Amino acid sequence: AGEVTGSAADCNQDKVIVVPFEGLLPDQTDNWVALYLKRFTEKLDEHQGEIDLVVVSHVASQPTFVLPVKEIATECRKRGVKLLVDGAQAPGQIELNVPEIGADFYVGNLHKWLYTPLTCSFLWARKDVQELVYPVCIGVAQRPPVCDDTFAGWHAWQGTTDESAYFVVPTALKFRRELGDDAVRQYCHETVLKGAKFLAEKWGTGLFVDDKFCGAMVCVQLPTRLEPSTVAEWENRLLDNGTYAPVNQFGGHWWVRLSANIYTEMADFEKFLAVVESVQ
Repeated sequence: AGEVTGSAADCNQDKVIVVPFEGLLPDQTDNWVALYLKRFTEKLDEHQGEIDLVVVSHVASQPTFVLPVKEIATECRKRGVKLLVDGAQAPGQIELNVPEIGADFYVGNLHKWLYTPLTCSFLWARKDVQELVYPVCIGVAQRPPVCDDTFAGWHAWQGTTDESAYFVVPTALKFRRELGDDAVRQYCHETVLKGAKFLAEKWGTGLFVDDKFCGAMVCVQLPTRLEPSTVAEWENRLLDNGTYAPVNQFGGHWWVRLSANIYTEMADFEKFLAVVESVQ
């Protein structure tokens, strides 16, 4: 969310106001939620009348944790500020009911956790704000009679974009339902937590946040002896040995992000530990 917001602001010569998590996370309790909401609302009030749009991730990627988007939406509505939730990592990873969040806009990817091809994503906008959203590519086919004069119709024909990947979406959703959506999410959540706690115990470290703020991705603190000098060094070290997990620095420590899907087993985390220990 941050990179896109910054780029859009540069193009429009707008100002970006950041509400950081530094000093609140990592935290193995839920205390950080109230503290962050306090910090967030104070920033909204400080810049009252200056903020047109709040952009927040639903599931942060690096480091990874689930954000309190419903609470953020409530505070935005109180102040008449529109909210866009970036759900790149959310659909399929965590339980999701977009209208219930209370945001004005929501975007999400389907290729990360719902087994579709790349480029499959969606844009949702509340009906009363749909007229504010225009497609990037505008063509003659975006008018009646080719397309309906509706929000969906306006965005139905994006220039010369290959739309064929979207035909897979119904089959991917059917496959997910057949597996059992709740069962898949529960398996992935429990498996990644089990793997993350296994590594944290071996390394004598801990997780970035409490279990309830994790989906199918968890950050584990690396021990000092395994800390890389750069991200590139870490990536090359692992890729050369047939495995991969991204790392990032936050709060003065290095964190490795682990993921689990329906094909992941504890043996994968054991293999990952062996690789990391062997190539330090």
